[in-house]
Amino acid sequence: MLICLSALAVAVPTFLYARLVRGIDRFEQEPGKYLIAAFFWGALPAALLALMTQIIFGLPLTFLLGNLLLRASTRSCLRQ
Repeated sequence: MLICLSALAVAVPTFLYARLVRGIDRFEQEPGKYLIAAFFWGALPAALLALMTQIIFGLPLTFLLGNLLLRASTRSCLRQ
């Protein structure tokens, strides 16, 4: 269920941005494949940067707080 909501939360703004770009560029539109490539060109580095940041800041927290942090996050996920 959470994955579906996450996908919806990503799809709606992406669709709105695509409509905005297509509306601004309506007289000389670029092919759709270039628009898709531009979105992936931005999304891939953003996801990799978020993953690296989570790992870099997560390791010291896990080292300092131990399993307390892990148990707390697991419990909050299981309650849903």
